[in-house]
Amino acid sequence: MKRLLVLLFYMHRFHKPILWTALACVAVFCFCFIVFFRGSDSKAVAVQPTIEMVAVAASTPSLPTTQRIPILVYHNIRTFLPHESVADKVYTVEPDVFRTQMQYLKDNGYTPVPMRAVSDLFEKGTALPEKPVVITLDDGWESQYTNALPVLKEFGFPATAYIYTVVIGHRRFLAWDQVREMQTQGIEIGGHTKTHAYLTRITDPAIFVDEIVESKRVTEEKIGTPITAFAYPFGLYSDAVVAAVKDAGYRTARTIRPGIVQTADALFTLHASLIQNDMKLFVAALERE
Repeated sequence: MKRLLVLLFYMHRFHKPILWTALACVAVFCFCFIVFFRGSDSKAVAVQPTIEMVAVAASTPSLPTTQRIPILVYHNIRTFLPHESVADKVYTVEPDVFRTQMQYLKDNGYTPVPMRAVSDLFEKGTALPEKPVVITLDDGWESQYTNALPVLKEFGFPATAYIYTVVIGHRRFLAWDQVREMQTQGIEIGGHTKTHAYLTRITDPAIFVDEIVESKRVTEEKIGTPITAFAYPFGLYSDAVVAAVKDAGYRTARTIRPGIVQTADALFTLHASLIQNDMKLFVAALERE
């Protein structure tokens, strides 16, 4: 110790630059030593999984990616009119046939759910009942209120009605009061544009907004609740149309591409089957992949 003090005095007296350099090196070394070991300890603690962390990870279920969900597309529910064309009949199901189809769903264990249940399944993991099916009503025809709604109420079946706003209140179409009443009876209301436009042909951004965004705003204002389900008119869509529907705040969008397997990465191109006045085709629509 005495020799160390003498050495320090000698260096302070005759070699100050060397002394200060040496002391600086010692200080830096000590600082690095402390930081290294403290940092190592904190990192070691940070990566140690606790029992709580393991429990949370184990209890967090993964979201489903695929589910068999037939989506049935109806338009007019009424008797055929005299001299009606074959094309018109494709979009018409007679009331007695509609009731027979609903009875088939009940007898064969199908459980109808609204379209929002599909988005809840893939986005939140909310379980669906066994053999789910979605009943959809397109365009806002008055016959859906007069002929379909009583049957749906009889069976206790929910459905999703896609309306385009320009026809609401006109002859043979729903009135807003009827739309609101259907909503109170378990019918989810969805968007179908303003004029049932060919969306893939639109090039004017202002028209695009009017058809998708403004029609959504009007519908929500009229019924008093947000709408999250959309159906493409004529089943037509493009990347630009899909993007616009997403940006408008919808959670799902339905096509009319046949199939019953829905996937989490295709919530805006959901498969669906056009239902006609034919029981064999109806049964096939429930079973096709």
